Amino acid sequence: METIAQLQNKLQEAADLLASVTHELDAHRNAGAAAEIFDFARLRCDAENHPYTGHPAARCSMPELYHLLLLTVLTTAEAKEAQWLHLYRIAKGADYTQDVHDLLLGAHAMTDARMVECIECIRRDNLTRAFLLDAMILTLLREEEDTSLLEYIAELAVLMEVPPAEITEVIQLAKCVAAQDAERYIELLGKSSIEHAKETAFYFHQIVHDIDSAAHHNTKHLIIANVSKKDTHINLDEWNAMRISFIMCDFENMTFKSKQKHVDFLGCTFKKVYHKCGVSLAKGTIMASHFQDCKTNGAKPLVELTNVEISTTRFTHCFSENTEDEFLTNNTKLVEAMAAAAFAAGYITEEKLLTNHTKCLFLIRNTTMTECQFTDCNWDEITSSPFSIIQAENSIIQNCLLKDCGSTRSALSLPSFSHIFKSMTSASPSSPSILLLRNSTQKNNSFQNCIGEEIQQTS
Repeated sequence: METIAQLQNKLQEAADLLASVTHELDAHRNAGAAAEIFDFARLRCDAENHPYTGHPAARCSMPELYHLLLLTVLTTAEAKEAQWLHLYRIAKGADYTQDVHDLLLGAHAMTDARMVECIECIRRDNLTRAFLLDAMILTLLREEEDTSLLEYIAELAVLMEVPPAEITEVIQLAKCVAAQDAERYIELLGKSSIEHAKETAFYFHQIVHDIDSAAHHNTKHLIIANVSKKDTHINLDEWNAMRISFIMCDFENMTFKSKQKHVDFLGCTFKKVYHKCGVSLAKGTIMASHFQDCKTNGAKPLVELTNVEISTTRFTHCFSENTEDEFLTNNTKLVEAMAAAAFAAGYITEEKLLTNHTKCLFLIRNTTMTECQFTDCNWDEITSSPFSIIQAENSIIQNCLLKDCGSTRSALSLPSFSHIFKSMTSASPSSPSILLLRNSTQKNNSFQNCIGEEIQQTS
C-alpha cells in the first residue's frame, strides 16, 4: 500500500484539473441548490424498493468515504435524477443507513487530504473496480457528454493505479448497465475474467435471484445470479426461457439436464453431486466453475456435454462408485456370448458400441475444452469394461492439467470383454486411459502423477 505522501505526489499530476474544479465550486453549489427540486424522499423510497442488493460497498470499512468520493462525481456537472437514484440504490444495497444527500456539501468541499483518505480506504478494501464502475455508470446516466467529468474519473483511476485494460472492461460493463443490456453482459463475462461477476449482476433488473420461480419466467434469456440450492433435479427443457444463464451460483447435490436450451454456467460451484449424471447439456458455455466431491454410479458420465465451450473450470475429487453388476461377475462367459450374438445380429452397432461400452467420468462431443484442471479424478469401480477419465468425440482439449487422475486400482478385477470388442472393431480401446480421443485433438495438456495410459487415439 502506498503512503499518503506518495499519493499526494500523484495528486499533483491532476493539479490543473482539481484547481479548475475548485475555482468553479460556487457554480457547482448553485447547481446543487438547483438540484433540490428533486424529491429526495421519493428517490430514497424508490431505492429501498429496488436496491442493489449485495453491492460490494457493504464491506467498506469506512462506508462514508466510499459514498463521499462517489458524490464528487456529481459536483463536476449538474446532477440528474437518474444519477441520484443510482446513488440511493447503491447506499441501500450496501446497507448505508445515512442519507447520501447529506454528504453533498462535504463532496463540494473535498480537499486533497480528504481525497487521499477516501482513495486509501477504497484501495485497502479492494473496492477500486466497484467504485470506478459506479462512477462510470453515473457518467453515462447523465446522458450528456461531459469531457471534464470523464477526465475527473480518469484521474481517479490513475490515483487508484487501475490498469488500462481493467478500465476498458469497466467502461464496457458500465455501458451494459446503463443500457440494461444483459445479453451483452453475458458476452463480456464469457470473454474476460468473471472474478467480479458476483459484484455486478445485481445491476440488471432482469436478473433473477430465486431459482424456485425461475422456470415460469416468460423471457427469451433468463439470467439467474447468486443463488444457493441443494438436493434438486432440474430439467431445463421444462423452463420457459430459451436461453438460461447461471452466474456465481452454488449448487449441492444438484443435477441439470437439457437437450434443447442454450445453458451457461459462469463462476458456479457444484458440490457433492451423487447421481449417475450431474450435468448434461446439448449446447452452452461453462466457464470458471468448479465441480468438487462429485461421483457417478458408472452407468453414465458425471458430466456429458455436446456443443459446449468449457474453459477455466476445475474438477476436484470426482470419481465413480463401485456398481459392477453381480450377474456380470458370475456369468462372464454367458454375457460374452450374448454380446457377440447381439452384435452379429445387428442389435449392437459399432457406433453404439464405441459410444456406450467405454465408460468415462466426463464425456464431451463437438466441444472445446480449454484451460481446465482435473485433480484427483479417479475411476474406482471394479469393471470389465474399458474406461477413461475424459472421452472426447469430435472435440478439442487444450492447455488442460490432469493431476493424480486415473484408476485407483492396479488392474481390472474382472475378466475383460475387450477381446470381444477387438474382434468386432479395431477402434475399441482395451486398456484404461486418461484421455480417450475419437476424431479429436489434444495439445499442450499436462499430466502429473496419473495412472493409466495418458492418451489413446481411436477413429
